[in-house]
Amino acid sequence: MQLKTLIQKRWNLSAEGYTSQVKDELTNVGRIWKRYIDGIIASKPGIRILEPCCGPGFLSIVLSEDGRDITGVDECAAMLEGAKANAAQSGAFAKFTQGDCHRLPYPDESFDFVVARNSLWTLYNPAEAYREWVRILRPGGRLLIFDSNWGAEFYDQEVMERKIKHRIKNKMPVDDYYYGDYNLGRELAVRSMLANVKRPDWDFRVLSNVRMDISVDLDSWKILWSREQIKFYGYLPMFIINAKKTNKTKKIKKKTP
Repeated sequence: MQLKTLIQKRWNLSAEGYTSQVKDELTNVGRIWKRYIDGIIASKPGIRILEPCCGPGFLSIVLSEDGRDITGVDECAAMLEGAKANAAQSGAFAKFTQGDCHRLPYPDESFDFVVARNSLWTLYNPAEAYREWVRILRPGGRLLIFDSNWGAEFYDQEVMERKIKHRIKNKMPVDDYYYGDYNLGRELAVRSMLANVKRPDWDFRVLSNVRMDISVDLDSWKILWSREQIKFYGYLPMFIINAKKTNKTKKIKKKTP
């Protein structure tokens, strides 16, 4: 099965379960995420934000208050239906539209912020997606990426051993639970274009070529993740990339853990 076909099939089949998970997250940690991102994104009306690969709409819903103009884009129709349902239940004012996150239907420099969570690893060409997301950012605009090195345990024995020990210690299932179809979920994790690279080092290399000032936060997962998420995924903690688009000579700075 071609990777793009696998991705589409996997997320169509998992949309119902993932929508339910995001619904729970909005209740349990949504306000915590909002406070964190509000410290980065201005609240003045008219700020334009795009969430590519929005899935069931977590970030779009969290950031939809304070007069912001936010749009979530996803190629999976079932995920978008979940996003609309979650937004309606949350009373959020966010727009959702179907589209390919590698080729967005927006002019250059048309958004102030691009935000994404746990999405790069699911794409068939994540480097191309990064370049596209930077393209639509205005000078001075920011790219916020919340992600982890998902799938790394299939290529790094040390990560696999850490995962097993962590799950046993926390009395959690050693294997993962994949919404919709276990085999499809595992296959995508193994075949992910980013499973066999070291992140966020890979992200730095890609973004350093497209006029971005970059910093990374390696600790805020301790605040943003629920206790259950820490118990389940603490062996592979989340990193946060905060990259500012600039017309000046690029520079890179990395925050130490």
